Amino acid sequence: MKKTVLLFSFIVFSISLFSQKTLSWKNRELANDKAPSVAARDNEAEVRIFSSLPLTFNSITKAKDKKAVPFKIEKEGPKTVYYFLFSALPKYDDRKLAIGSKEYKSIEIPLKLISYTISEYYVWDEEIEGVKGLVNEGNRLFGEGKYDQAKIKYLDAMDHVDAENQDDEDAIISLLDKADQCVIAKESADKFYNNKEWMKAKKEYEDVVTVNPADKFCKDRITTCIKEFENSPRIIRGKVTDINGKALADVNIVPLENGKKGIRTVTDSSGAFQITTVNKTTELIYWKSSLDSEKKIKITGDVMNFVAK
Repeated sequence: MKKTVLLFSFIVFSISLFSQKTLSWKNRELANDKAPSVAARDNEAEVRIFSSLPLTFNSITKAKDKKAVPFKIEKEGPKTVYYFLFSALPKYDDRKLAIGSKEYKSIEIPLKLISYTISEYYVWDEEIEGVKGLVNEGNRLFGEGKYDQAKIKYLDAMDHVDAENQDDEDAIISLLDKADQCVIAKESADKFYNNKEWMKAKKEYEDVVTVNPADKFCKDRITTCIKEFENSPRIIRGKVTDINGKALADVNIVPLENGKKGIRTVTDSSGAFQITTVNKTTELIYWKSSLDSEKKIKITGDVMNFVAK
C-alpha cells in the first residue's frame, strides 16, 4: 500500500514538474548603463525587476542561500516593479537572483553589480509576453479599436526584441505607427462629432477605417455622420432671372425632400429668394404662375442663381 502511495505521489510530482511553464528574462536597457542609484549606499547596488507575474525571490551565493526581500514594490502600468539593494563587493560577483512564480520553473539571474548603480531586468512568460505573444495581443486590441491599449502591447514587445533582430523591430514600429495614426484620427473625429461637424468627423473616421477596416465603432459613426448631415438644416439663397437677365418676382420655389414638396417660398421684387431645407435635398421645383408647369433644377450649392425657363 505504501509503495502504491509513493508511486502515485511520484507520478503526480513528475506530472506537475513537467507541466510547469518557463520564465524568460533579459536586461532592461537604461538611458545610462551606469545610472546612479539614490537608494544605494557604500558598496551597494540597486536591482529592479519588472514583471506582470507575481514573483518570489532568493539571493544565491557560494556562502549562503539568503531570502531576497525587496525594499519597495510599486506598479508601473501593467507591470510590478520589485526594488532590491545588494552588496556590490567583488566577493559577491558570483551572486545569482533566483526568481520563481506559481506554475513556473524557477530561473537564476547572475548579478555582477557595480556600487551606486542601477540594474534592471524583465521577467516574463514568453508564450504570453514574448514578442510574438505581445504582438498578437496588440493586434487583437487593434482590431477591436482599442488603439491605446494596443500601443502598450506593441511597446512591451519592442522591449523584448533582440537588438540584432531588425526585421521584428521594423515590423513593430510599423504597427505602432498605425496605432498612432488611428489614435490621432479618432480623437479628432470624436471632437468633430461632439461639435456636430458631421462631414469633418466622417472624414476622420474614414481615415481610421482605412488603416483598420475592422473598426466597427468608426464604421457605425460614419453611417451616423452621413444621416445626421443629410438631415441637418441647409439654407439656399439665390436670384431668379429670365433669359434676358431680368429679375423675376413672384416665382414659386419648393425643395423636393424625399420625393415630397417642402415649404414653398416666393422670389421678391429683385428676384431673390431664400429657402430652408435639409442637406439631402438635391432638387428644387419652381413655377412662375399657376398656369405654368412645374420645372426641376438640381441644387449645385448654397447659392443658386438660375434662369427660369
